[in-house]
Amino acid sequence: MQIRLLERGYWLSEGFGVFGASTRHALTAFQKWHRLPRTGRLDAITRFVLAATKERATVRTPRPGRSVEVDIARQVLMIAENGNVLVVLDVSTGKSSTPTPRGSFRVTRQINGLRISRLGQLWRP
Repeated sequence: MQIRLLERGYWLSEGFGVFGASTRHALTAFQKWHRLPRTGRLDAITRFVLAATKERATVRTPRPGRSVEVDIARQVLMIAENGNVLVVLDVSTGKSSTPTPRGSFRVTRQINGLRISRLGQLWRP
């Protein structure tokens, strides 16, 4: 399962055979991309889709160089290079009362820790 997830670009930090937090998040991102129930577990339908497909996530707007795209409908973030997805992560975006801003942005900094803002509590924004 971990090898298949890595082959498709889902990010894992654990060693093979260890089902920890990053494996659960990678599996959740896979489920989100394929519009499966988001369990974070290798249930029967997820096992079937993982074995039966080789589909990789794709960005909606391919760009030259490195880019980051969030698919709000699927709740995944993709890091791409020249339009080819390198890494897929599961994310949680805003709700109707605190919506996610839409548009094109540049990453200018990262806060290493908790930040409390008008959007709520954010970890490593």
